[in-house]
Amino acid sequence: MFQPEGFLALAKAIKAETKKTIWCYSGFVFENLCLNERQKALLQYVDVLVDGPYIEAQRDTDLIFRGSRNQRLIDVKRSLEEGRCRATLIIIRWTLAFDALRCKCQVVLLFPFFLYCDV
Repeated sequence: MFQPEGFLALAKAIKAETKKTIWCYSGFVFENLCLNERQKALLQYVDVLVDGPYIEAQRDTDLIFRGSRNQRLIDVKRSLEEGRCRATLIIIRWTLAFDALRCKCQVVLLFPFFLYCDV
Protein backbone atom coordinates (compact mmCIF):
# COMPACT_ATOMS: atom_id res chain seq x y z
CA MET A 1 0.00 0.00 0.00
CA PHE A 2 1.94 2.95 -1.31
CA GLN A 3 1.42 6.58 -0.26
CA PRO A 4 -0.88 5.74 2.67
CA GLU A 5 -1.04 9.36 3.82
CA GLY A 6 -2.62 10.50 0.54
CA PHE A 7 -5.10 7.66 0.57
CA LEU A 8 -5.82 8.31 4.23
CA ALA A 9 -6.87 11.87 3.39
CA LEU A 10 -9.14 10.56 0.62
CA ALA A 11 -10.66 7.86 2.84
CA LYS A 12 -11.31 10.36 5.65
CA ALA A 13 -13.05 12.71 3.20
CA ILE A 14 -15.20 9.91 1.79
CA LYS A 15 -16.26 8.80 5.29
CA ALA A 16 -16.85 12.37 6.50
CA GLU A 17 -18.95 13.43 3.53
CA THR A 18 -20.75 10.22 2.59
CA LYS A 19 -21.98 6.90 3.94
CA LYS A 20 -19.98 5.00 1.34
CA THR A 21 -18.39 1.60 1.89
CA ILE A 22 -14.69 1.63 1.07
CA TRP A 23 -13.06 -1.41 -0.49
CA CYS A 24 -9.31 -1.61 -0.95
CA TYR A 25 -7.37 -3.96 -3.22
CA SER A 26 -3.85 -3.75 -1.84
CA GLY A 27 -1.70 -6.60 -3.14
CA PHE A 28 -0.31 -6.92 0.40
CA VAL A 29 -1.55 -9.25 3.14
CA PHE A 30 -3.53 -7.81 6.05
CA GLU A 31 -1.12 -8.99 8.73
CA ASN A 32 1.80 -7.16 7.10
CA LEU A 33 -0.21 -3.97 6.59
CA CYS A 34 -0.96 -3.95 10.33
CA LEU A 35 2.76 -3.92 11.14
CA ASN A 36 3.21 -0.52 9.47
CA GLU A 37 1.63 2.31 11.47
CA ARG A 38 1.01 4.50 8.39
CA GLN A 39 -0.74 1.68 6.55
CA LYS A 40 -2.66 0.61 9.64
CA ALA A 41 -3.95 4.18 10.05
CA LEU A 42 -5.49 3.92 6.57
CA LEU A 43 -7.05 0.55 7.40
CA GLN A 44 -9.14 2.29 10.09
CA TYR A 45 -11.21 3.81 7.23
CA VAL A 46 -11.37 0.74 4.97
CA ASP A 47 -14.43 -1.50 5.28
CA VAL A 48 -13.36 -4.43 3.11
CA LEU A 49 -9.81 -5.34 2.14
CA VAL A 50 -9.03 -7.74 -0.68
CA ASP A 51 -5.53 -8.70 0.33
CA GLY A 52 -2.70 -10.59 -1.28
CA PRO A 53 -1.17 -10.33 -4.73
CA TYR A 54 -2.87 -11.73 -7.81
CA ILE A 55 -1.17 -15.05 -8.63
CA GLU A 56 -1.82 -16.33 -12.14
CA ALA A 57 -1.20 -19.96 -11.10
CA GLN A 58 -4.07 -19.62 -8.56
CA ARG A 59 -6.45 -17.83 -10.94
CA ASP A 60 -10.09 -18.77 -10.34
CA THR A 61 -12.86 -17.19 -12.42
CA ASP A 62 -15.52 -18.49 -10.00
CA LEU A 63 -14.34 -16.15 -7.23
CA ILE A 64 -16.29 -12.97 -6.62
CA PHE A 65 -14.26 -9.75 -6.25
CA ARG A 66 -10.98 -11.70 -6.31
CA GLY A 67 -8.83 -13.02 -9.11
CA SER A 68 -6.84 -15.76 -7.40
CA ARG A 69 -7.48 -18.23 -4.57
CA ASN A 70 -4.81 -16.74 -2.30
CA GLN A 71 -6.66 -13.43 -2.06
CA ARG A 72 -8.98 -12.93 0.91
CA LEU A 73 -12.02 -10.72 1.51
CA ILE A 74 -11.44 -9.21 4.93
CA ASP A 75 -13.84 -7.42 7.25
CA VAL A 76 -11.30 -4.79 8.31
CA LYS A 77 -13.18 -3.21 11.22
CA ARG A 78 -13.90 -6.57 12.85
CA SER A 79 -10.36 -7.79 12.19
CA LEU A 80 -8.79 -4.71 13.80
CA GLU A 81 -11.15 -4.96 16.80
CA GLU A 82 -10.38 -8.65 17.35
CA GLY A 83 -6.68 -8.37 16.56
CA ARG A 84 -6.86 -11.12 13.94
CA CYS A 85 -7.94 -11.48 10.33
CA ARG A 86 -11.66 -12.11 9.88
CA ALA A 87 -13.30 -13.02 6.59
CA THR A 88 -16.12 -10.72 5.58
CA LEU A 89 -19.76 -11.74 5.32
CA ILE A 90 -20.52 -8.69 3.20
CA ILE A 91 -19.99 -10.82 0.12
CA ILE A 92 -23.45 -12.38 0.56
CA ARG A 93 -25.17 -9.01 0.38
CA TRP A 94 -23.02 -7.95 -2.57
CA THR A 95 -23.71 -11.16 -4.47
CA LEU A 96 -27.48 -10.81 -4.08
CA ALA A 97 -27.47 -7.13 -5.06
CA PHE A 98 -24.76 -7.21 -7.73
CA ASP A 99 -27.01 -6.29 -10.69
CA ALA A 100 -28.54 -3.39 -8.81
CA LEU A 101 -25.09 -2.13 -7.81
CA ARG A 102 -23.97 -1.66 -11.40
CA CYS A 103 -26.26 1.34 -11.68
CA LYS A 104 -25.43 2.82 -8.26
CA CYS A 105 -21.68 2.43 -7.92
CA GLN A 106 -19.23 5.26 -8.02
CA VAL A 107 -15.67 4.18 -8.61
CA VAL A 108 -12.42 5.96 -7.87
CA LEU A 109 -9.47 4.28 -9.57
CA LEU A 110 -6.31 4.80 -7.62
CA PHE A 111 -3.51 2.53 -6.49
CA PRO A 112 -4.52 0.76 -4.39
CA PHE A 113 -7.95 0.52 -5.96
CA PHE A 114 -10.84 1.92 -3.96
CA LEU A 115 -14.46 1.03 -4.69
CA TYR A 116 -17.28 2.62 -2.79
CA CYS A 117 -20.99 2.20 -3.32
CA ASP A 118 -24.28 3.58 -2.04
CA VAL A 119 -25.54 0.24 -0.78
